[in-house]
Amino acid sequence: CVLVYNHANVIETTLQTILEQSLGDYEVVVSDDCSTDGTWEILSAFQEKYPRIRAIRTPRNLGMAGNANFAAAATTGDYIALLHHDDLYRRDLLVKWMGPLEQFPDIGFVFNAYGLENSEVDLSEAIPSGRVDGIWLLKNFLFPRWGCPIRGTAMIRRTAWNRAGGMRVEFGLLADIDLWMRLCMVGAVGYVPDELITVRHA
Repeated sequence: CVLVYNHANVIETTLQTILEQSLGDYEVVVSDDCSTDGTWEILSAFQEKYPRIRAIRTPRNLGMAGNANFAAAATTGDYIALLHHDDLYRRDLLVKWMGPLEQFPDIGFVFNAYGLENSEVDLSEAIPSGRVDGIWLLKNFLFPRWGCPIRGTAMIRRTAWNRAGGMRVEFGLLADIDLWMRLCMVGAVGYVPDELITVRHA
């Protein structure tokens, strides 16, 4: 699920890195939250050119959390990957994310280390690779800190997403953090220490 709103200037390069994923079997649902800058026209053109892409549009501007729920409802796979409209994704992102989910049935979601475009800032976290206890992550990283090591991009087991009821829109831009906290309370978490995503902050 690629959540999109008013990023016509970068959406094409973002989508290109998603289309180049090494995983063979995946669908790309690009959900435009009623952009006003020509983004929808770009998505429509991409959809015509690349059969893997399915562009959808929200009935009205729903905000990040509402758009995430809208996009997830349009998918059919066992795993839901939430992606941003301005990041760049390493070719093995989806494969790396799927690894812990396939290996450990109690993992609800997987996330990874990040890099910043044109920056040497180290964003790595002292989180063990593979499976970590959800309550441990909650107590050591999500409760005591203001910043969140999960930047809104993750792969979520569909059964865990459904059990949580998706994102709670009343939390606005913090709805993803609320979701990670609730998922941590009921299951394990997967972590990949590689910089699989480059954050552009476009």
